[in-house]
Amino acid sequence: MVLKVQDVQIKKSFASREESLMEMDSLREILEQHPLHFSFHDGKVLKLCPVRSEQTWALNIKRGILSVLQTAPESSAGAVVE
Repeated sequence: MVLKVQDVQIKKSFASREESLMEMDSLREILEQHPLHFSFHDGKVLKLCPVRSEQTWALNIKRGILSVLQTAPESSAGAVVE
């Protein structure tokens, strides 16, 4: 599967409006630049295949988005879950 981040809106509550707009545009462009390929099976993200040039902070944000999408199957009584 592929996670593609688009139409990102980043809001900042301090600093001058002009500075924050230029900085936020740069952050938005970096987040939208590379789609993240990943494997998804039984409600879990098993593997990420990021582009080498992806910045760590941008990859971490995408990991956070994917973690919200994960689901765990309901455990039955007496089952062991690791």
